[in-house]
Amino acid sequence: MEYLKQVDWRTITTYTNSIFIINKDKPEEYVVLLHHNKQGFEDIQVYVDYDQDSETAAYYRILERAADKKGNIILLAEKEE
Repeated sequence: MEYLKQVDWRTITTYTNSIFIINKDKPEEYVVLLHHNKQGFEDIQVYVDYDQDSETAAYYRILERAADKKGNIILLAEKEE
């Protein structure tokens, strides 16, 4: 779990009620879903991030889940393109 040391935890703790999808291979790059409806995120296996500008999709296979005291959900994932 060495990659967890590379996560910008200080920035993450400034958010409330958000969802973070952290790429295991590049933990400094993560997706933030601000104040998103979190219902159903407890059980997801894959998250698809579609970029409308470049018309590309990134698939994140969820490996682990965590939560913090500020209502954030943190999903550690492997990115598959």
